[in-house]
Amino acid sequence: MISDNVLFGKFEIIDTLKKDAQTGVYLANHIYLNKRIVLKTLNTQNLKDKTILHRFKREAKILAKLDHPNIIKVLDFGTENEFFYLSFEYFEGKSLREFLKHGLPDQEEFKKIFIQILSGLQYAHQQKIIHRDLKPENILIDQNLNIKIADFGLALAENEVQVTQQESIVGTPGYMSPEQIRGEILDNRTDIFSFGIIAYELLTGINPFIGKDVASTINNILFIEFEKISGPLKNHPEELKKIILKCLEKKKENRFNSVEEILNIFGIEQPLPQSIEKNKKIFNKTVLKISILSFAVILLVVLVFNYNTQEKNNEVTNNVSINTTDSTKLLTNTNSPEVKTDKIKPEQIENPISDLNTTTQQKLSETTENLDTREGKLMITCYPWAEVYIDNQKFETTPLDSPISLKTALHQIRLIHPNFPPIEKNIEITADKQYTMDVNFYKYFGFVQFKIIPWGEIIINNKKFGITPFEKPVILNPGKYVLNISNPNFGNYIDTILIQSGETLFYKLNLNSITNWHNN
Repeated sequence: MISDNVLFGKFEIIDTLKKDAQTGVYLANHIYLNKRIVLKTLNTQNLKDKTILHRFKREAKILAKLDHPNIIKVLDFGTENEFFYLSFEYFEGKSLREFLKHGLPDQEEFKKIFIQILSGLQYAHQQKIIHRDLKPENILIDQNLNIKIADFGLALAENEVQVTQQESIVGTPGYMSPEQIRGEILDNRTDIFSFGIIAYELLTGINPFIGKDVASTINNILFIEFEKISGPLKNHPEELKKIILKCLEKKKENRFNSVEEILNIFGIEQPLPQSIEKNKKIFNKTVLKISILSFAVILLVVLVFNYNTQEKNNEVTNNVSINTTDSTKLLTNTNSPEVKTDKIKPEQIENPISDLNTTTQQKLSETTENLDTREGKLMITCYPWAEVYIDNQKFETTPLDSPISLKTALHQIRLIHPNFPPIEKNIEITADKQYTMDVNFYKYFGFVQFKIIPWGEIIINNKKFGITPFEKPVILNPGKYVLNISNPNFGNYIDTILIQSGETLFYKLNLNSITNWHNN
């Protein structure tokens, strides 16, 4: 497969841009097309995270549908042995994140970047595709300020929108919309929210929602007040400020419904994609032809109908005598059957409980009233999502479509997510009242990110968590813990750590420099 620096028999590698055990990104020359391309590869052997392969295929499938000057174009996709590969057009530029490190654009530069991102996004939405991970890292820009939207690995096509809600909670926390955080079904307006954050950064150089950790960032997106984020925009044009803040409305119903609405404010009418425009012309021609034909047919029908009506009227006049003094009689053909209608009197309608005696009816009524007043309602919102257990019985998985009806009593609520310890709460339900339980797992627990040199087995309160490096932080309930870091070449290092809810502890340790060892 690999010979003389050539991959898959057609890609001559010029430079390695990124590489790890399973993925690679290369600058290459396509031998047959004789042009520079960017090549992404994926080794599927021993692939721990199967979603990587799913996203790899998804990106190829979605980008194949898109052909727009502001969207990176896919050229080729294929497999060979255990490898998948995907090639893109070569765009000589850098990410918008790198661009912003060198300063903010002036007003004209901002408008050029702003409109290009919107144009690419509008085209994707016309093709029924939601990006879901729009951020500066996924937007490329060259020295002439030409823009390309890239990385559609998390994008959703129209027929994929109704996927499992747990799977739909993906993206980058600092650029996710509130509905994306809550795991709700998404539409184009989630991209508009992400775009609003990018536009805010282009003007101010800051992300309005970034906090000290992931939990605080998510909390800001869900709950921060508009006044706190509108301040840095005060020195910019009022119209632009209004556009950005409307993009950042927490309720999607209050945002722009489409990218076209934003472009129209700037007086920019985007042309329809060629396929749509072509279909539109064909449709208009077809409608014109059908209209002419329909008019001719209708005219013919009217003429025939008038002729037949005239003939029938003559026949009726000759054969039927009309009594003009009796207004209750209908003009009918003498051969028509007689139609009788019977009216039902109110006393003839049966009452389904008329046979019950008065006492029984009264008790039934009282029981029904009691059943109505014995229930209250509970609405649960949860990030990222959770299976809801009430009194040890599983009900639903969030997000809920409607509140849960519960009898008047003290109930035990248990929320379970596979990546977190369970959350348990007791709640007293009162009749005819609705309660709301808003839970953010990230705020209930603390996190420990370990960096141990060279490596160590992590034991917390005598529970083994594995050997570093970890792909994800360790999640713990708030409190004080005894930490044991074990390495057979060094022994055991004992420490005490304090975990606080909603915060991440970065624990770094170089075992080569430790002198206070505790050997078993």
